[in-house]
Amino acid sequence: MVTQGDNNRGKKLFRKLIPGERFHQGIVRIRDLFSIPPRGLTNRIKIFRWYSTTYREKKKHFMVEINRFLRAQKLPQGSWWRQQVIKQVISNGEIDFLSPVHGAEPFVEIIDKTATKRGSSTDLRLYEGAKTRDVKGFVDRNWHIIEPSQRVGTHKNVRSESDPDFTDQAAEIYKRPKKELDLERGTKKGLITTKGALVSEIINGQRKQLGKTPKSITDDALKARIYRRKKSQR
Repeated sequence: MVTQGDNNRGKKLFRKLIPGERFHQGIVRIRDLFSIPPRGLTNRIKIFRWYSTTYREKKKHFMVEINRFLRAQKLPQGSWWRQQVIKQVISNGEIDFLSPVHGAEPFVEIIDKTATKRGSSTDLRLYEGAKTRDVKGFVDRNWHIIEPSQRVGTHKNVRSESDPDFTDQAAEIYKRPKKELDLERGTKKGLITTKGALVSEIINGQRKQLGKTPKSITDDALKARIYRRKKSQR
């Protein structure tokens, strides 16, 4: 069983780096570039003002410098590490003013989620230093985000059927050759009739005999229903 404590390996490593001279100089350099006092900002009001002014104007440049710092310290350039450095730069890590990034931990991070007609997938990025327990623990803690969708394609493609019995009948009749359906309905020679229209006509004839109200459905809509039923993975 992987415990939450395994997730703190990154925090332990980060704390070890903080007293280092090289680490300190890098932090001070970023503060100097972006109008942050040498010892950081000491309360949330000052932090809010800084974000409203300097950060808003220089956001792109600021993030470039954060990533440069991570490279210089030989740390992963993931969302979790960026947040730790930003907290250290702005408040010496003493004020927790950033919302955690869901799906991002020290050595494992979700980088992409895709959904296609063939199914869905989640891509994970493993950073240097990742161990098996990090990956297992990450999956356990973030399964609600990682879990592949059980849909096939989009909601639109798998919407519930309004009349599944009608589709069942249509799918069975649609398998038969068109010539056979023409003979059954007595289609006149030379009259152009689509297979979908024939199927719909046959089903409505059966419904009428049973005292049911005939259904009006276009040829394309009928074919779409049959196609979705054929391709359904449920």
